[in-house]
Amino acid sequence: MGSNSPSVLVVDPGAPSAGIERQKIFIRNLRKNHISAINKSSYKTEHDTLHMDIFSSMELDHEAVRAQFLKLQNLPLTQHHARAEQFGQLKDALSLHLDTEEQVLYSTLSRILPQSRILHDALEQHKKIRLALNELDHIPVESQVWMDRFNSLSDLFIRHTLQEEIDLFPQAWDMLEEATLKNLMQRTANLGQVKLPDRL
Repeated sequence: MGSNSPSVLVVDPGAPSAGIERQKIFIRNLRKNHISAINKSSYKTEHDTLHMDIFSSMELDHEAVRAQFLKLQNLPLTQHHARAEQFGQLKDALSLHLDTEEQVLYSTLSRILPQSRILHDALEQHKKIRLALNELDHIPVESQVWMDRFNSLSDLFIRHTLQEEIDLFPQAWDMLEEATLKNLMQRTANLGQVKLPDRL
């Protein structure tokens, strides 16, 4: 992707597009590290067939929700009704994803890796995400406070999901047997997949 030098963005903080551009660069920089780390693991190379089950299912959820964050951030400030509607869809999809990860993957890993710092941090981030979602429900959607809190939640979610894909998922792959991975995928399918307008 060209130069290795970090991206530099100069924008007017008051400009409507400033938050969107900041998010795009934030994602781009994180994904550079993500791609570098994943390329060093066997998680997506030697065992790609199994990986394309549970872990790719979760990563597709991540991508769908990250795209919905950006879609909502890109709405004109005056479209309050559309923002409220899309946030409701995002909240439902994200809540389902968090529940699925905790009930299927995290619960299994907690028995195998009870002292895992990575798993502990991931669970703490889930709590923060849920708290932020609930706080947004009690702030007027047309306010700048709501948008600021939403942008902070987006940052948190992006960082959380890429850390999962870089650190937690490869570790889980290394620790879990083939039969367990297949069982986890079946349980994930039973709970359902994230549904958003762009992924129906």
